[in-house]
Amino acid sequence: MSFSGGYFLAVTLNPPQVEPHLNSSVPVVLRVRVAGDTRGGPTYDKDPVKAGFGLTAADRRAAKRHPVAADGDRMGSSGSGAADSKDALRVVGYAGIGTGTALVLGLGVWTLTARRRASAQQRYGPPPAW
Repeated sequence: MSFSGGYFLAVTLNPPQVEPHLNSSVPVVLRVRVAGDTRGGPTYDKDPVKAGFGLTAADRRAAKRHPVAADGDRMGSSGSGAADSKDALRVVGYAGIGTGTALVLGLGVWTLTARRRASAQQRYGPPPAW
């Protein structure tokens, strides 16, 4: 998102799933993770707050206050959940590639051994009873 300020988020539901909620509100949970360092925003010719997409002083104060995340909410934790997730996926990826490579090599050795055994037992010429 390239502009600071408020954004509109549209959430749609499948018609059979929305039937029970037609006369009431539908609960939606939105979790957002913001990563990286703060950077300066773009410069504008006029006041972006008056244009409707800039941050007011109240918005900046609210952003400085970090609301406490709900219990059990991994998105609000201060730990390195994203790094742990990437490390776990990397391990799974390497294990999958290693297992696939071992299986293909094993299949190749098995095929080569079966072909050599078949060619060693095959004899040319007349049958041995002659």
